[in-house]
Amino acid sequence: MLTRDSSPILGLLVDVVAQLAHDVNHDAVVARSPGECAQWVDQAGPRLGNLGVLRNPGVGLVAGADNIRCDRRRGAAVDGYKRELQQRAIVDRVLQDWTGAAAQLEVLRQVLVTTTDFAYRDSLRFSADALTAGAAALAARTPIVTDTVLIRTGLSDRLGETFCNPVYCATDAFARSPKTKAALGIETLAVRHPQAVFVIGESQGAVAALLRLMASGEISPPLVVAVPPNLMALTEAGGDTTLSWQQSAVPHIVTTDHRGNALVAIAVLQALVDLAWQAYGRDF
Repeated sequence: MLTRDSSPILGLLVDVVAQLAHDVNHDAVVARSPGECAQWVDQAGPRLGNLGVLRNPGVGLVAGADNIRCDRRRGAAVDGYKRELQQRAIVDRVLQDWTGAAAQLEVLRQVLVTTTDFAYRDSLRFSADALTAGAAALAARTPIVTDTVLIRTGLSDRLGETFCNPVYCATDAFARSPKTKAALGIETLAVRHPQAVFVIGESQGAVAALLRLMASGEISPPLVVAVPPNLMALTEAGGDTTLSWQQSAVPHIVTTDHRGNALVAIAVLQALVDLAWQAYGRDF
């Protein structure tokens, strides 16, 4: 735990943390070194939430996707801290009866904070080895293939601060109509990178292409994150790929209803990068 005597900067940080803890009725534990996890702890004792990992030297609070630190020039973004912590406190109350794995909880927490859609609590599904396999693949600097530039952009900062995995976008591979180029691009990149981590946030065609390639044994990804919107799942006629995923031996994180978008995919990967960094970051 930080103390006021550590330095003037730490003293200021402790004051800010104390005020925030009072505002959201939590006590605080702040990360002090790279790889250390920043947490908020309930006043009664049990851990309430994981804010992330401090990836750079120095002292700071990690709130959501932002590594925010305190300095003499600008102090701390108190209002931003409050909003982030209040959001996470609400999400933690929604997830307080979660009975799944702790690592899955961290991913789900990030998705709920990002989307504010609590239905993902029930619709986001993890295969048994998805997070373990995915974290190991990230630590091995396995390439990541996405269906949209938005995902690549959303991951660039986090990956740049950690494992520096290369990220390839399917829509860069073809200049055809948006409805087809993602699927065609995924097929092309899958041939080049058959053991890449695949992250799909927009294109159902890309998901269908991946399922075909995996079923034929042409690719064997360590992890597939497939969370595009799927309005066809609302009809009786089809569009539901749940059975296909249940029959797949490939580690995966998917949604089981019509919900999904690129922001969900980014939230899943950002949380997974943080988990992988906690497990493997000291080796880098």
